[in-house]
Amino acid sequence: MKKYFIMIVIVIVLVSLAGAAFALMPPYSKEELEKESTNIIQGKVIGLAMIDKYKSKENDRKYEYTRYCAWMMVEKSYKGDLKKNDTILIKWKWRQILNKEPGFIDESYHNPAYYAGEIVKSYLKKYGDYYDSVWWNAKENVNLKYAVMTMPKEPGQVVYPVK
Repeated sequence: MKKYFIMIVIVIVLVSLAGAAFALMPPYSKEELEKESTNIIQGKVIGLAMIDKYKSKENDRKYEYTRYCAWMMVEKSYKGDLKKNDTILIKWKWRQILNKEPGFIDESYHNPAYYAGEIVKSYLKKYGDYYDSVWWNAKENVNLKYAVMTMPKEPGQVVYPVK
């Protein structure tokens, strides 16, 4: 009996810790994604480029940011002013902590990555001449058959789909 009690306590502790980690950045619901989006589209990524890399220091932490830009051709538009065969630019950045302590949880979110050749449904917000995903779960994979699951390694490098 004592053995089962200890196992139950361990499971509860592990579930609580996992829940706390995921509570930092919960996914948006479909309703929240739709509300926050200026455009909802399905499209194919026809090219992907790394814009730049830069380092920053914030609150005694050192970060490295990598910015990317995906070139997407619209196949379907569910919300907004885009139409079939329009092409758009979707920008995003990733943040990496360079001096993190063991057990540190990064509270920042990452926008979803786009890969050359993939066909996705995206929940986007327009910012001038480019778009950004509204949250980290604002992209749904539709077809990865021709996706090149590689990110550009250097600023200015471009990755194109296989087909």
